[in-house]
Amino acid sequence: MKFAKLALAAIAVLVLSSCGATKYVSGVDTSAINSMALVGPVSDIDLILEDQYLRDDGLSTVSRTIVRDALMTSGLPITVELNPGGWYDSARLIDDIRALSSVYPKHLERYTPTPAVRDFLLENGSRYGVLMYANGFRRDRSDYLKRSVFLLIFDIVASIVFPGTVSVYTADSFQASNLYMMVVDAQEDKILYYKKIERAVGSPVDEDDVADRVRRMVKKYYRQ
Repeated sequence: MKFAKLALAAIAVLVLSSCGATKYVSGVDTSAINSMALVGPVSDIDLILEDQYLRDDGLSTVSRTIVRDALMTSGLPITVELNPGGWYDSARLIDDIRALSSVYPKHLERYTPTPAVRDFLLENGSRYGVLMYANGFRRDRSDYLKRSVFLLIFDIVASIVFPGTVSVYTADSFQASNLYMMVVDAQEDKILYYKKIERAVGSPVDEDDVADRVRRMVKKYYRQ
């Protein structure tokens, strides 16, 4: 457990070194890979109510299903689906998948899959695996409208009472969605591909939008 956390921390610190990169490719001939396992996906979608982020199991389940279906029809050679929740150390494995959101792609060739990811794939007879993590949020609609109206009225009143006041009104995002994808070679202990699409303004449970972003991620995978 401690070793896995250290491995994740080593990857996560890369995020401090720079910003902006969204992709890592290893240069491996991906066309030669004709079979891989889908691990997960894992999805965490929050409902924001009065500025409180509350995990919504219903939205998370819908998101997970949408991402799974998009991956299965994306063109990736997925031949088996593996449920991380059924493994003896599922909590560690799921945490490792969630940690995809902390990965910085630069110099990712220096790092390897976490022991939990590697062991899970090999114990299930799979050399290659695709990991997918989705997170995001939706605001409660009535709360969002009340908050937006309040901020707008406040801004108008402030501009009347204090002429020349710079506007402070900024509408909060109603929803947002992030996707993180990694392909690993458990046998060679290598990360083959990593791609993220963050801060998309679309709904995390919009089937067409999510499918489009998954297709874009997979397209980059085949363009290594």
